[in-house]
Amino acid sequence: MAAPTSVPACRSSTWRWELFLFGCVLAAYAPAFLTNYAMSDDYAFMNTLQSGHAIWVDHLQNGRPLYGLILQFAFVAAHGLSGLKYVRLAGVIMLGLAGQLAFRAQRSAGATPALAAATALALAATPASQVYAGWATASPFPLAVLLAGAAWWIQRSARSWVATSFAVTCLLAAFCIHQAAAMTFCGFWVADRFVRDFDARLSDELRAFAVLGSAALLNLVVIHIGVTLLHVAPSGRTSLALLGPAKLTWFVGEVLPNGLGLLTVHPSWGWWIAAGLFILSAIGSVPRPKRWRAAAFLLALVPLSYAPNLMAHESYASYRTLAGLSLVLVTTCVFGWAGGLRRLSLRAERVGLVLAGVGMLAFAGVQVARALIRPQVREYRSLRSQLEHAGAHQPICLIPARLQDAYSAVRYDEFGRPSTYADWSQAAAVRVVLRDLGKHTEGTDIELAPCAGGTELTINLHRS
Repeated sequence: MAAPTSVPACRSSTWRWELFLFGCVLAAYAPAFLTNYAMSDDYAFMNTLQSGHAIWVDHLQNGRPLYGLILQFAFVAAHGLSGLKYVRLAGVIMLGLAGQLAFRAQRSAGATPALAAATALALAATPASQVYAGWATASPFPLAVLLAGAAWWIQRSARSWVATSFAVTCLLAAFCIHQAAAMTFCGFWVADRFVRDFDARLSDELRAFAVLGSAALLNLVVIHIGVTLLHVAPSGRTSLALLGPAKLTWFVGEVLPNGLGLLTVHPSWGWWIAAGLFILSAIGSVPRPKRWRAAAFLLALVPLSYAPNLMAHESYASYRTLAGLSLVLVTTCVFGWAGGLRRLSLRAERVGLVLAGVGMLAFAGVQVARALIRPQVREYRSLRSQLEHAGAHQPICLIPARLQDAYSAVRYDEFGRPSTYADWSQAAAVRVVLRDLGKHTEGTDIELAPCAGGTELTINLHRS
């Protein structure tokens, strides 16, 4: 049995568990909202807004109008780079609330408090969640996770078309923030099925699939409206592509290995073997007559949880796009761990699950601090210390960071790449930091090296 059914906990016990979960999330990701730094897109968007231009229109083209509006409001409210830590704090808070919702969803399905807590902490520990916590531009994405969880809970107990329609609306809102984050719906789905030992009717599965499919199709309508209003072509993230051999090869060769890395951004054979063993243990913990159903369900849900990216022209397995896939795999591994512990004793299961959940989140917090936050803080401080010497309207010659100048051993998309490595963020970073120092940027010329020489201030972001 995947999880022994238990009597629902009293309100005070539930409140204590939820407070514990929320505190764990805040503690793990505290460096994100206690330190000043920014990443490449943060600099670019902040500079665009400070220059008097809007950013939400561009996101309408990607089918994410709610994301564009929320991000613009958040960055305007931040008033500058030093205010981005409050934007990241809002994202971490929403991530904690999503974990609380996952806990309640699992408890209502019959999971023990320890098992529900472990799955909730797993949600907050995936690499996608690490990105959401550490990157201001991605801070609205946990709201999509929260909406996806709400959609799952509503549709699970829906007894009328009104409730089902409300679930579709919630999930559509999640899609309009970030399609990949909306696919965490699949993570709630797989957790519920393991708790119930896959004792679900076909109508339950069809309803869940219908809610997910309806929201995804309606998001395509939003994309069509967006590109029509803007008179532009869909971006690579939203233009549909046929699921051919090239896409499948990419999924198996890059996406799935990253997902099977579970919590790490250093995927290796050790992590892949561990993931495989835990998944087998999870299937083995299901009553024997239903193991084939569990295996088939996982086999179908793994690619489904990555469907928005499999169906798009863009082919880049960034960790923020792995939200649904990572949650499905990590949640399954939690149930595999629970099944192994249950063979020892119920006490071992309770203690082992809580320790595993806290350990996962602690690992995530350390990793995001080392691979994402610390490198960006060091680069920001280097840029700021050099710009402190800039005179009024003094021309600036920028020598941007190279990939080898990263302060992290990880250099994969969100993790470790220098903020001024991307060409769209180089001049923007200088202007944003200048404004943060209280210096005027109007009339300040910024050139990229090699510069002509003369009176300009040279900013060198090379490490050597």
